[in-house]
Amino acid sequence: MKSLLQVVGDSPTIKHYINPYEYARLVEEASRAGSIGEPVVRVEGARVVHSPIRDEYAGDCSSVYCLLHKKYESARYDIEVGGAPGKAVVEVNSGSLFSAVGLNLVVSSSGLYVLELNLNSKGSLSLSLTVDAEPGSRLLLRVKAGEGLASYLRLASGLGCCASERALLVESSRVLKVEELVSVDSASLNEKAVVLALGRSVVDVDVLGRARGVGPALHVRQLLVSLGESTAAARGTLVAEEGSKEGSLVYGIEALQLGGLAFMQPRLEVRTNNVAEARHYARNVKLGTEQLFYLASRGLDPREASMLFVRGLVKEGLSDAALSNTLVEEVLRRVAPHLEA
Repeated sequence: MKSLLQVVGDSPTIKHYINPYEYARLVEEASRAGSIGEPVVRVEGARVVHSPIRDEYAGDCSSVYCLLHKKYESARYDIEVGGAPGKAVVEVNSGSLFSAVGLNLVVSSSGLYVLELNLNSKGSLSLSLTVDAEPGSRLLLRVKAGEGLASYLRLASGLGCCASERALLVESSRVLKVEELVSVDSASLNEKAVVLALGRSVVDVDVLGRARGVGPALHVRQLLVSLGESTAAARGTLVAEEGSKEGSLVYGIEALQLGGLAFMQPRLEVRTNNVAEARHYARNVKLGTEQLFYLASRGLDPREASMLFVRGLVKEGLSDAALSNTLVEEVLRRVAPHLEA
């Protein structure tokens, strides 16, 4: 795993990231061994059909990871969900050293929907997920990557009208590169992403967001939780495109280090002189002795105080109660044992 880490000399805040060329070497070794295969996709709670493999991808596809995925993608599926509130579970299983598959998620309801995506492969797994959601939709996307070789997850979505809110929970026990591409055109998207890095994993998240049109709002808030000996890194750029008017950009990253390491680097690019709001922040957060004393004086023991603290971090930035409560319960279920320790 250490060979997949590379020092960044020109950045004081991001110390490591997953070396794309080491990842490419793993893929080349799988190719030489004849162990590149099509994964098995199983879906519960949604309709799934085969879809043609696309030559063009939504958003930018210039990274080493995306180009390798595009070269080796063996299958693509449309997953159609509706009738919210509801839940669908997608299992991606592979016995090959490397597999690449594409998923198109179509959400045809404006209610709350939960998609659980489980990546089960001892080898490297490359997954491209395109999200096409109804205006006003509320989506919780939960991704779980168990132990295995270094893998790649690409998320792409776009909004052309109205307001939507969604949450992303990524839980990984392996080296995992995540690239998220999102665009809004005269629309509003509020996203909260929580990254749980477990064991000795390395989770590296890169975001590129674009705001166009009149009154676009793109608010992205990320919470990195590094447990054990793991490393979590998040960086990205939100762009107010030239010609956009009265846009709002908010990009914030917070890190809660529970034994692990975390690195953050949010950036903004404002290419217009007509913007309503543009702000970004990055901060490490922890429950200090003064806060513990204050909460203890209100009758809370240290475990209850810690749970309350994490609950506040997860809920911050989300306005939909049902969505935030669902995300909180998912996170607390995994973090609680570490808080007790």
